[in-house]
Amino acid sequence: MEEERSYNFLERLLFYTLPVLFALLLTGVLLTVFGYDVVNEMLRIGNKVPGVASVLPEPKPTPEELRASMDSSAGGGSAAEASEDAEAAAQAEAIQAALSAKEAELAALTAAAAAKDQRIAELEAELETKQAAEEQQAASEAEYAANIKRLASVYAGMKASKAAPVLESLTLSERVLVLKEMKPEQQIDILEKMNPAIAAETSILMKDVVASRDLQIAALQERLALGETSTDGAAALTTDELSRTFAQMTPDRAAEVLLEMEQAKVVEILRGMEEASRATILNSLTELDRERTAQITARLG
Repeated sequence: MEEERSYNFLERLLFYTLPVLFALLLTGVLLTVFGYDVVNEMLRIGNKVPGVASVLPEPKPTPEELRASMDSSAGGGSAAEASEDAEAAAQAEAIQAALSAKEAELAALTAAAAAKDQRIAELEAELETKQAAEEQQAASEAEYAANIKRLASVYAGMKASKAAPVLESLTLSERVLVLKEMKPEQQIDILEKMNPAIAAETSILMKDVVASRDLQIAALQERLALGETSTDGAAALTTDELSRTFAQMTPDRAAEVLLEMEQAKVVEILRGMEEASRATILNSLTELDRERTAQITARLG
């Protein structure tokens, strides 16, 4: 018999550990074949050991970890999208508010422009009315002056001895208006045949520089006063005659005279006029005395 051989410690360790390592290796191969990630699990276990984790690489994430990571990313994306949606909504509201403000401003400007257009139209209408009144006044003044000239020519064509008594029956202002339209020779002939007191009164007024407009107003006022104080019914002017007289006058002069008369008489005179003449005179009355014109208009109604 051969002599029994003795084994050292290393040989004994290999004798006992090799079957174990072989068994572990075979188990790992079998587990890998059946789909079990042995290496990754070993890395997970090794990363849990202090000191070894710093040497070993990171293990691969499991499907559960991957799904959890994806869910977390999706949750974060939803929050970001929600924040973006909120910001977009806030911007849209700001834009809508600015648009509403601009629309309100545009509406205000449109209303102001419409008001200005209406005011311009009113001013144009007032200007047209005023121009028409001025034209009518100018025509009336021209017609009135022409009538005085015609009347003066009639008296001038008469004999001085016959014209003088007729002129004496007129009021002072009427005599002056007629005589001023005559030539100096004709004036002298007629004044010589007049009553000395009347001739003196007339000549004194003729020497003064008095506007024809003032003389016309004074003549009408004197005639109205004469008609009111006269006891002879034939000498007084009727209301219709007064209405026609005022209608032929210029609106401004007629208004000045009417304001000096009693309100009841003014109402009667205005009622006897045509609508166009009455409206023109009332317009002139309004410019002179708005309050009294309102009272007269109320009594006309």
